[in-house]
Order: sequence, then structure tokens, then C-alpha cells
Amino acid sequence: MKRNIAFAVLAAMLLQLCTFAVYADDGDNSWSISYYGSFEQESERANYAANISDTASYDGSMALNVKCMAVSRDDANYIEIKNTLAGELQPGRYTLEFYVRKNSQSGGGEVHIGNTVINTEDMDKTAASAPNGSKNWKKYSASFDYDGGDNVFSFRFYSRIASYIIDNVSLTADGTGKNLIDDPGFEEYFEEPGELPDDPYDANP
Repeated sequence: MKRNIAFAVLAAMLLQLCTFAVYADDGDNSWSISYYGSFEQESERANYAANISDTASYDGSMALNVKCMAVSRDDANYIEIKNTLAGELQPGRYTLEFYVRKNSQSGGGEVHIGNTVINTEDMDKTAASAPNGSKNWKKYSASFDYDGGDNVFSFRFYSRIASYIIDNVSLTADGTGKNLIDDPGFEEYFEEPGELPDDPYDANP
């Protein structure tokens, strides 16, 4: 009798453990949003914020929205949007591409890939027609040599971002064609969609 009870308890514990493991795996986001320095304060969220939302997108239904109203840059204060990556970075030549829609008053940010830092305003920019018909998108692209560092990809924003929307991020090693960005279109992010920041092009979608 005691042996049967012990077996039943053990089986129940194993079932709970398996259930938790499945839930934890399903709930992991490929993208994480973090605030540093004074941007961490909840009272500042109206001025400094990022989220994955359905306000506007280049393709699919979701995209990354960023608002950062700091007048000048302070390296201690920034918003970081980090990707887990779908593979290991190896030294070599890479191409980075993504689509941006921003208002005319917005500056840019930085992309951090291991030890490599790319200023988004220094990237090549070409007008792009969104598959879903929305307007005012540009394709940002840059090729670079990756020479090592942590296996990390992130966007960072320090200042002058009134409205900045990013979609369809691609990071490929030359000659492979494999996108190392996990969830490049932000479609699998599991938080409820929001509306941040207000889309300056709502009247002209």
C-alpha cells in the first residue's frame, strides 16, 4: 500500500515537472526589452519606452516600436532590445538588414553584434514597398566583418527617437543565407499588443 502511494506521489511530481518544462519553453521570448540608468524609472515610461505591437508593421502583423525623448546622449541611459539568436556567431563577413519607419524628427540608434557596433544612421537606406501596403518604410542594410565577442545581438537607443518602428530583421553570414535572428518579424512575442508610440502615419497608412 505504502509503495503504491509513493509511486503515485512520484508520478504526480514528474507530471508537474514536465508540465512546467513545456510551459517555460513555450513562454520564452526571442526578444527582451530592458531599460538602463534613469530610463528604468516607471515614471519615465511616457518618454522612454519600447514594445512589440500591432500599431504598424512592414510585413505580418507585429513590429518593434521605440520612443526615446532624451535631448542628448548619456551612455548610462538607454533602451536595449536584445535577441537570443538562432545560431552561433563565427568570425567572418556578415550582412545586416531590417526595415524602418520613423518620423522626420527621429534620429537613430545602434546595433550591437558581439564587439561590433553599427550606427543605424550610417547604414545604407533605400525606399521599400511594404508587402501589406503600408507606406514610408526604408530598408536599412550594412555589411561588416565580425571579429568576435559575446554571442549577442541588440538594438540600443540613447536619444532623439520620437517614433521608430523596426521589422523583418536579418543577420546572415556571407555565403550561408541563414538568418541568425530568432523571430525576425516579432510575430512570436507573447505579450499583448500595445500602441506605443502613437503612429505619426496613421492618417496615411
